[in-house]
Amino acid sequence: MNLTWHIAKKDLRRLRVHLLLWTVLLASQVFVSFRLLSTRSVDYTWFTETGMMLNLLEAVGMAVSFIIAAALVLDDPLVGTDLAWVTRPISGGRLLRAKLIATLLSLVLLPILVWMPWWFYCRFDLGGMAEAAVRVLGLQALAVIPGFVLASLVGRTGRFVLFSVLLVVALVVALMNLLAWGGYLAVSPELWLCRLLLAAAVLACSGVVVVGRQYLTRRLASSAGVLAAGVVLAGVIVACWPWNLADLRPVSREQVAGSERITGEITEARVTALDTTAPENNGISIGILFTGVPDEVSLSSGVADVELRWPDGRVAAARHLPVRPGRASRWTEDNEESSVRLALGLVPGHDWLHHWDPETNAKQDEITEAWHQRVIKAGEQWVDRSHQRGSARLYLTLAVTPEVAARVEAEPPACAISVRVGIKKPDVLLEMPLKGDTWTAQKGARVHLLNISPHIWRDVNQVQGKAYLATLVAASAPGLGGLSLHTVDRLHGMTNFQGRTYSFSVVPVAGNIEGLYFDVRDARLWRTDKWVEAPGWPDSASLVALTYRDVGGFNRDFHTDRLTIGSGGGD
Repeated sequence: MNLTWHIAKKDLRRLRVHLLLWTVLLASQVFVSFRLLSTRSVDYTWFTETGMMLNLLEAVGMAVSFIIAAALVLDDPLVGTDLAWVTRPISGGRLLRAKLIATLLSLVLLPILVWMPWWFYCRFDLGGMAEAAVRVLGLQALAVIPGFVLASLVGRTGRFVLFSVLLVVALVVALMNLLAWGGYLAVSPELWLCRLLLAAAVLACSGVVVVGRQYLTRRLASSAGVLAAGVVLAGVIVACWPWNLADLRPVSREQVAGSERITGEITEARVTALDTTAPENNGISIGILFTGVPDEVSLSSGVADVELRWPDGRVAAARHLPVRPGRASRWTEDNEESSVRLALGLVPGHDWLHHWDPETNAKQDEITEAWHQRVIKAGEQWVDRSHQRGSARLYLTLAVTPEVAARVEAEPPACAISVRVGIKKPDVLLEMPLKGDTWTAQKGARVHLLNISPHIWRDVNQVQGKAYLATLVAASAPGLGGLSLHTVDRLHGMTNFQGRTYSFSVVPVAGNIEGLYFDVRDARLWRTDKWVEAPGWPDSASLVALTYRDVGGFNRDFHTDRLTIGSGGGD
């Protein structure tokens, strides 16, 4: 063990300049992350440019990790006939252990220690820190494993540089061919993610085997063969893997109280065009309306098995299709409004902003009716919001050929759908005053409200009012996946959805960082012949950040003897 530790110390001492540069790069990433949450980000141009700098620093950091990993191997090369360590009492296994110790200290523990102040700053809990650490290690693996593998096979610095350039060229060519192919457009993003993760796992496993064989046996030809087999298998997975493994697990792993009362029906279907060069470039979009959703939860995405069958026995079917809310359903039949109001301690069911003031409510009804008449006159579909509570509409799309799509329209088939839908529940992370230059951090999220500035706005009915332009930056733990922001006025019982944050950086090592700019409209009252601002607003208002937790799901089967194609809405 003393000899192993001696070799590890020797490697760290020889690479001290590389490690110093690596530490500076890590510290720079943390510093830029801090800056992104500062008042400077009120300038959107500055925020964007600084975010690009963070991405650049992360890319350079990966390159340095690749070089350090290779340098650890090349300091005691494995290929050649004049290897000094072979003539000494050092076995390949002992040398490998020494290299792994040096790698653990420099490329695993060091980045975690440098990022830890940021995780404390954002109030990550232990789970959030663990997930962020896994993300850091995953990013490191993308650089360290290729560096180890390539260096263990080439054995000399000059050849390593040459093959590194060839590797980069090969990756660029593969990416260009993938984008030019066009067939990838026929595959869902979820399936692509599954393919890429599986391919990465295959490459990582084959790389680990190669490194182990080189240190223990130094059989270059067989090690190169293992790597070649891994690359070919990874390529086949990227091109042909048919299953999204995330869809194979049942969503309804836990029965949610009240979900047994949820019912549903197929309400609409339409033919859509898919942006793909595959033969199945048409889609049958099918909407399912669920009712009886408990107020405290809402429906998330799911998966479905679909079958279209004609009397002559012809079948068009697909398994594990993604099921999602449509873009329009967020403002029509989605039960999300009630669940958010309950999470915020407000009474559900009051969807209009001015339900608490009779005179204002009467004026709002008048405006709504006028809007209703304009929509009907224009020949558009009117959605009655009075029926939205407790209901949600989800959509799925079955890819078919133009011939099948034409037959679906001319001869509607029977349709059978087996769907597994997830249920989510909002969880309030933090609440802060609706004032400029305020911040708070709780439960793995940190939000800084930089600025609130009033301005005049007009709605679709040309009604003038006051709004407040808000500038906000936020960071959240990777597991939260983003924050849902709402303005809340408990004095008047109002809440309004403002937007969701998503990751700004391409590779969000530190978590999710986002800048959000949105309007906060005032609480207005109608008095005789004009709108006035409600007394006490916005002093009574606050900004709430919440996230959604997966709490279970349910399964449902649907069948219709005739899938009628119409012009109904979809996603």
